[in-house]
Amino acid sequence: MLILVILGAWLLLLGSTSCGILLHQDKQVVKALIISRGLYIMILILEVVLVLQHFNQHPWLALANFLVTIVAVSLIDITFQRKFLGMLSHTIALATIISIIVAIFLVLPLS
Repeated sequence: MLILVILGAWLLLLGSTSCGILLHQDKQVVKALIISRGLYIMILILEVVLVLQHFNQHPWLALANFLVTIVAVSLIDITFQRKFLGMLSHTIALATIISIIVAIFLVLPLS
C-alpha cells in the first residue's frame, strides 16, 4: 500500500513539475510550484518510512532510493528557481525529469 501511495505521488509530482516547466504564465507556474512542493514534502516523509521498513532487507537499494529522492527534490527547486529568473536551460529541465523517472523506477523493486 505504501509503495502505491509513493508511486502515485511521484507520478503526480512528475506531472506538476512538467507542467511548471512548460507553462509560461507566472501564476500557473506558482501554482505548479506549490503543488510540487507539497508533493515532494509528502514523498520525503513517505520515503523515510519506506527506508525504515526495508533497510534490513535491501539496505543499498533503500539508501540509493532515498539519495535519488533528495537529488530529484533539489533539482526540482533549482528548476523552478531558474524558471522564475528566466535562466532555465533545457539541460536542467531534462535532468530534473530524468531524476524523477529514476526515482520512480528505484521504488518499484522495493514492492
